[in-house]
Amino acid sequence: GLGDVYKRQTEIAFIKVISGSVATIFTIALYWYYGWQGIIPSLVIINLLQLLMAAYFTRKIYIVDLQMTWASTLTEAKPMISLGLVFMWSAFLFSLLGFSVNAIISNRISIEAVGIYGAAYVLSGVLTNAITRAMAVDYYPRLSGLSGNTDKMNTLVNEQTEISVLIATPCICLLYTSPSPRD
Repeated sequence: GLGDVYKRQTEIAFIKVISGSVATIFTIALYWYYGWQGIIPSLVIINLLQLLMAAYFTRKIYIVDLQMTWASTLTEAKPMISLGLVFMWSAFLFSLLGFSVNAIISNRISIEAVGIYGAAYVLSGVLTNAITRAMAVDYYPRLSGLSGNTDKMNTLVNEQTEISVLIATPCICLLYTSPSPRD
């Protein structure tokens, strides 16, 4: 039932928080001890940790044996596929924009400016991504469930956008108003 869905979402959030925390501790320890030589071991350990945690939690899932035709599968999955295609197109445009901005900065200023821009972009992105990923666990399933009702979808998208802006804006303002190392 619906209670099981929320329990699973809680488990997914728990997996992400625990694996992210442990991965951060391992990564810092390996970088501190081995320096650059710790990059590959940390990547391997992080992925093994995530695999083990996912395996532990997925062993509890009961898989139902369904007999469905490809046509019925596509009919049932059409709203999810449509939403996925929109997200893929959005991700492609976002990547293209990032590549274009880097190319323009590199051509007009310097390659060092690309590095500075990239560092600032990553810092601001870390803040917003942490917020949006936490909210996405609840948001995407609800959005795909409303795919037939445009008004409710628009309301949900607007609410999610407003929440993201209200949470992320103070963090980004703090980041941009903090003094630079040269001051």
